[in-house]
Amino acid sequence: MAAVKARQAAEAYFTLGNFEHAIMQAKVAKEFDPDLSGMDNYMTAYQMHSAVSHKQNWYIVRGIENPTVADSETIKKQYKRLALALHPDKNASIVAEGAFKHVKAALDVLSNPAQKRLTTSL
Repeated sequence: MAAVKARQAAEAYFTLGNFEHAIMQAKVAKEFDPDLSGMDNYMTAYQMHSAVSHKQNWYIVRGIENPTVADSETIKKQYKRLALALHPDKNASIVAEGAFKHVKAALDVLSNPAQKRLTTSL
């Protein structure tokens, strides 16, 4: 019961634009019930929105820590991992659709060599 309330609080914090508290509440929900369905995906979606709101570069948005070693295969692999976690059909969070769009935008930039050279920041 406490885990469900924490998940609801996380969604409420997100709707208020407070990404950090949303992430904290999602972590609390996972601590209360590690088997609560979809909490890892909820946290991924919140973290995606947080990264975009802080105008972090596209590599960080995609979860690629070291851009110097990020080849096209690494970028595609990370896209697939995030797409599975964030696709609205797989993630019931209210933030999933927006996070999925951010991941797609990052792929569009990082998979286009001309755009990749011009800008890797939001």
